[in-house]
Amino acid sequence: MINQILSDILMNIYTYCPVSFLLAALTSIILVIVNSKGIDFLYELIAKNIRKSKLIKQTIFLFFIYLILNRTVFGRNAWVNPWSDVLGKWSIFMDDGSLNIDFIENIMLFIPLGFMYNLTYNDSNFLKTNEHISESDINTESCSNNKINMVKKTLLGSLLFSILIECTQLMLKVGVFQLSDIFCNTVGGVIGAIVYILVKMFGK
Repeated sequence: MINQILSDILMNIYTYCPVSFLLAALTSIILVIVNSKGIDFLYELIAKNIRKSKLIKQTIFLFFIYLILNRTVFGRNAWVNPWSDVLGKWSIFMDDGSLNIDFIENIMLFIPLGFMYNLTYNDSNFLKTNEHISESDINTESCSNNKINMVKKTLLGSLLFSILIECTQLMLKVGVFQLSDIFCNTVGGVIGAIVYILVKMFGK
């Protein structure tokens, strides 16, 4: 009994203590800034730095990577047969007519990743291209090629990352290797890239 209680306490500390400490520290910093400068100052500070600082963008991008890994690898229980459903489900709807939640979630999971990848690593290229286009309409084709290359890079990156996740699940036996997951993840990354391009084109 005592061993079980002690084990539960230590496991909870091990699991939640680091995150709780970081959240507490972050909240304290935010409260200090709000109390001394006001909420408007905090908003302008965050918005300005997110637009200009690659470090913050990269941190958010890495956060989504960790979030995905935690959802797909670290937070999974051991699976007896990782080859039990290789093809997976390829429809939004299940056989009984209900929504295929896993199919939708696997797409949505990679949308923020595709968006943040381009915001972090392709934002300067996008801005340079747009500035060049504004000076001359001759390079419209160059602008289109730039956007297509962004989508291609995101597609390849999402595909490779998804394959890595599925192979890791296979080796660690913490999930089922499914081709449909790779497809959905890749589609989600591409959607994120397209959303980024649309935001940059029409968001101003």
